[in-house]
Amino acid sequence: MELLKGVAGLNESSRSNTLFGGVTFTTTDLSSKEKAQVASVVAVMGGNVKNDLTADTNVLIVGNINTAKSKYCLKNRTDVTLLYPDDLFDIYKRFQHSKSSGPKLTIQVLDDYPWPIFNSCLFCLSRLREVGNPC
Repeated sequence: MELLKGVAGLNESSRSNTLFGGVTFTTTDLSSKEKAQVASVVAVMGGNVKNDLTADTNVLIVGNINTAKSKYCLKNRTDVTLLYPDDLFDIYKRFQHSKSSGPKLTIQVLDDYPWPIFNSCLFCLSRLREVGNPC
């Protein structure tokens, strides 16, 4: 499953030589300190952070899933990749490491951080047929 449908359409010249060149981020439900950290990290990696969810938003940094932006993206904007702040900071560490000694990161690094779509969900299954494993 490709997590970055919207970013995949960006041409190479708009991406520049940085990891997130041409990629637009926005945030939801982050403290002002977290927003500043996210903006700083994204800028170092070549991305752009906007306050509002716009048509050109590629990545939403989510502090809480129960926000209007998160719910809208989950329902209507499958082209937007949702990412936790900790995952972004992990990508930043990998980016720094790759600059000095590792393989160069590409935008596909976001595929390493899939959104846990069933997080906080409870399922009940009944009337299963021919279940050989009791677990």
